[in-house]
Amino acid sequence: MQYIPPDNTQPGFTDLPIDLGALQIVVYPYKYAFAGNPMIFGITSNSQDEIIVGVKVGDGDIFYFSLVPYGTVAPYRATIDICGFVRNRLDGYALAGDGFVFPVDNFSTGYSVYVNGGLAFSGIAFRGGISKSLALQLAAENFKNIFDFRLLKFTRQFIFTTRTHGNIIRIRDTELSPFMFIHPGRAISFVSGSGSVINTPAMTKGAVCAMNLEAIYNRFLEMGESPSMIKVSCISGYASFTFAIQPGVIAEERYLLRFLNSLGAFELVEVTGYACNTPSFSEENKWESMNVLGFFEENRERVSSVKAFEVEAGYKIKKELDFICDMIQSEEIYFIRPDGYTCRCLVTAENIRYRHRIVAPSSVLLKIREIAGSVYASPDEPALPDLLVTEHHKDCITTEDKFNLKI
Repeated sequence: MQYIPPDNTQPGFTDLPIDLGALQIVVYPYKYAFAGNPMIFGITSNSQDEIIVGVKVGDGDIFYFSLVPYGTVAPYRATIDICGFVRNRLDGYALAGDGFVFPVDNFSTGYSVYVNGGLAFSGIAFRGGISKSLALQLAAENFKNIFDFRLLKFTRQFIFTTRTHGNIIRIRDTELSPFMFIHPGRAISFVSGSGSVINTPAMTKGAVCAMNLEAIYNRFLEMGESPSMIKVSCISGYASFTFAIQPGVIAEERYLLRFLNSLGAFELVEVTGYACNTPSFSEENKWESMNVLGFFEENRERVSSVKAFEVEAGYKIKKELDFICDMIQSEEIYFIRPDGYTCRCLVTAENIRYRHRIVAPSSVLLKIREIAGSVYASPDEPALPDLLVTEHHKDCITTEDKFNLKI
């Protein structure tokens, strides 16, 4: 088996300083980087003359600023972290394609760095980042970053998931959704445990794509089997990684949380505990006024409320609890009820405690709160009922009411 490395002829892959004449860039990110982590450029100069640096993100304008090298003797040094410039210009992505594998726009953005008017570096940035502990571990094992470790290695697990770095991804059939990845430029095959195969054609190497695991799983169901595992292969006879698919937990209540993981991709997690409504109400704004009889009465404005509830995550193994911790840290979370009602929310948890080596499944209590309060209340129904018009009176009634009214 032969591994084909990324194209190291592109700017940003060279391991040597970038020579700009009297200036050199001696520290710079890998060509692929997460904007949530430092994106540091270190420039050395033979003089302390001002250095004009420009940063361009996507199709935006070039933002210029100046650096003054410091030090007592040459070579003098200037340092800048551009992650803030890049991160603020990374918008969310939307899945507009269909099929088993399809390209996705706006999941990443290109950026360029100019020094004294000349193009010095070009790279690709992604929303999200990795933990400091993982960054230290990758550096200790001589990996440039997580892209060098697995996201650009088609012989390893290369999808943007925070469930695991390993080549076996355990997931429930209720949590299947599109997974983001950087296409290796090769045909990708999906192989069930019985040997049935779904093939997808090669696409442009480096294109950001979605792997629609739910559609792949449903196709296998149409083929007459319910796969407990799906192997993903970019090389004939070799599995890069495997989805180990387990049935969803049989529970009286089941909810889904869709969240933006640490690598900037949306994933689903199932929670199956009992949910209890715990709405919160704002403080009263009260005043007194005199009534017609000459004594004072209390009045108040309408009180604002925020929908909230508490729910147990359900019994999980350690990797699932680690995954839930990533969800709790997320800045973008959506709560999905079985009836399809979806709202954006914030999720917190207090006093999370589970063993490092779990010998029995554990659960954590999640506190889920909608992000917007309201001073007005409406019936909590999954959908607006259809309207009917009576033949004689032209009165509007609902389909729910029609069984209780005699027309």
